[in-house]
Amino acid sequence: MDNLDDGSQSLAVGEGAERGQVVEFCLNVPQVYAGGSTFMADFDQDSYTSQRHEVPWYPFAGKNDWEVAHWLMQANLSMAEIDKYLNLNFMKETPLLFHHAKELHQQVEMLPSGPWWKYKDIITDLPMKH
Repeated sequence: MDNLDDGSQSLAVGEGAERGQVVEFCLNVPQVYAGGSTFMADFDQDSYTSQRHEVPWYPFAGKNDWEVAHWLMQANLSMAEIDKYLNLNFMKETPLLFHHAKELHQQVEMLPSGPWWKYKDIITDLPMKH
């Protein structure tokens, strides 16, 4: 077991950790949340994994679909504004898998969610800096 600069300890492979895994023991930590999976592990285990191996941009047909969808979702537009944009003549000529805001949102909902955080509010008797 090695002592780290921050006072924690690291367990090297061969001392109880699985191959490729580093286990850190932090001093004075009252509770550890263990056993969760990483975002990428969940990403590779969801129901659309096989489709993403065939088409990396899945549920979008390709990079162009993804770029348009990403821009529209980041633009903070209403569904009516997205429909209006997708109804422009030059967009009608663009081969996309979605042609309405509802279809776009359905595809976005198929994407894996980001990581979930566990937290607990701690009330102290001492004032805290904000």
